[in-house]
Amino acid sequence: MRDTLVVGTAGHIDHGKTTLIKDLTGIDADRLADEKRRGITIELGFAYMRLNEHQLISFVDVPGHERFVKSMLAGAMGMDVVMLVVAADEGFKPQTYEHLNILSHLNIKKGIVVLTKCDLVTREDIEFRKAEINEIVQNTFMEHSPIVEYSIKDVNCKNTLIDVIKTYMSDIDKEVTHSSSRLSIDRVFSVKGYGTVVTGTLIEGKIRVGEVIKHYPSFRNVRVKGIQVHSENVDEATFGQRVALNLAVDKDTLERGDVLSSSDQIPETQIIDVRLKTDQGIESPIKHWQRLRLYHGTREILCRIAIKDQQSIEGDTELVVQLRLESSLYCKINDPIIVRNFSPVITLGGGRIVNTLAKKHVLSDSDLSVDDEVLKILVNTQQPFELKDEIFHSLPFTIDQCMMAFDQLTQNGELVKMSDNTYASSKWWLMIENRFMTILIEFHKENSLKTGIDRETLRSRLNHDLKQFNISKADYASIVSKLSSENKIEVSGQLIKDPKHEVKYSIREKSIMDRQLSQVNKNELKPTAISELIIQSDPKKLQEELLYHLINREILVKISEEAVLSKKAYSMCKKNLLDHFERHEFLTVAEFRDLLDISRKASVELLEHFDRENVTKRIENTRILIK
Repeated sequence: MRDTLVVGTAGHIDHGKTTLIKDLTGIDADRLADEKRRGITIELGFAYMRLNEHQLISFVDVPGHERFVKSMLAGAMGMDVVMLVVAADEGFKPQTYEHLNILSHLNIKKGIVVLTKCDLVTREDIEFRKAEINEIVQNTFMEHSPIVEYSIKDVNCKNTLIDVIKTYMSDIDKEVTHSSSRLSIDRVFSVKGYGTVVTGTLIEGKIRVGEVIKHYPSFRNVRVKGIQVHSENVDEATFGQRVALNLAVDKDTLERGDVLSSSDQIPETQIIDVRLKTDQGIESPIKHWQRLRLYHGTREILCRIAIKDQQSIEGDTELVVQLRLESSLYCKINDPIIVRNFSPVITLGGGRIVNTLAKKHVLSDSDLSVDDEVLKILVNTQQPFELKDEIFHSLPFTIDQCMMAFDQLTQNGELVKMSDNTYASSKWWLMIENRFMTILIEFHKENSLKTGIDRETLRSRLNHDLKQFNISKADYASIVSKLSSENKIEVSGQLIKDPKHEVKYSIREKSIMDRQLSQVNKNELKPTAISELIIQSDPKKLQEELLYHLINREILVKISEEAVLSKKAYSMCKKNLLDHFERHEFLTVAEFRDLLDISRKASVELLEHFDRENVTKRIENTRILIK
């Protein structure tokens, strides 16, 4: 059961909508002086009724005059239940029909027909009107709606209507579609001492005091200074409530139709595909490229309609069409829309959005599944992504639905797990993997003596070949991690190699390395100068490549820029060093020289190496062990 229900009115002018709400709540929803003077509702009016400590009914009073249908639409977008008000002495009138058509397109599931002014007609007239209403609402969402007789002079009528409204409290789903909030602004004004205030129905999520939310179309971050739900200060507003937000922003930067959301993922678009249902009674067919008025949320946008494979649409027709908008729209798939003629301004039909980022001349001919929509969102990210709720905020499905689709896509191989909570589309991954391995294999062919390629060098080459992606260090780490876990590469420190790569030496190369190793081993614990290992009889470049090959394979250890030591000798020197510190706190050059039985110069060279490796630290003429 929901704690808050938004109940709106609809119907022809002067059929008693505002009077009905005042009788139910004691609040006059006509707030403008001009409305009171002229006796008609021009703007949206709001009232409320508290059933108990926890349950609240919000009423939205909409204009009934044909000139103010735009305002009526702004109020209707957030309704849970509509009260279609019909005067017993007049019955259905032009705006009653138009409002009913509009409501049929807005995904409002619940309705009540309120037959007002029953005290002005006979019993026979009332029964005639009820029969007439039942016939008119056939095949609409209000076909089985209750008809409540009403007179402001009879308190029993009020109680009966309230009881009917109460039954809908348990029928309306409480579930929050997304963790992110969304509100279409229907009023903007300022209050002395507080500043800018906006109102609207919170159609998704929650908003909290102090929260920073996104304003569309400016994309500016806006702080929520305060929240009221029907004149009561609250710390948090939830899905389904009529709210007033006190915002830390200049009033002149906001207007009706703007969107506020905790998500920064609502797409901006100027081309949408919609599944449009035209009204049965339209006088003329809708022509291809006709200029129309689109209503979404609380916003009106001018647009052109593109119809595929035909020049016009007759009334009572349903098909997917494309709308080319004259200004940007911020919307989600499955959002309801209304289209009206540009001039004269009459309602032509409505429906829902099936593609928010449509392309010219390509229509979304069929409804997509949750899996399809989730995959489309994730493929569009191009890069690896971290799995979190915010990814799915632009979709019209619950987080649970999106997560189930995500799991299915992963099982089907459409998505691949990179590492921990990082994923990517299989299409993206196969492209990256193929290019990565090609670069690595080509490197091994060109550098047969090198153990592997430096990992950052490989990333640089990957980004050079795939300029459109600019792979970050974090994404690259995920790529390396995945390839390593699948044994497609070997990672050793900063080097990456193909496990299938084997170094094969020529007779000459083997002879040079044997000579170099023999010379180093001959010197035992004494570091060997690199210059001693480069002789005149062999090419210098080849000798240097083979020497560094031995260093990369950790057969030799580079002590400094000028000297090397065998791995075995290096391990012995380090062991003697550590053994000394087991018994002593300090070590001098002379003591180290005596330990190894080498020259003072060689001892200094080794100790400076251990200093650079943060094994020891020099303090004046001694060393201490870094623990």
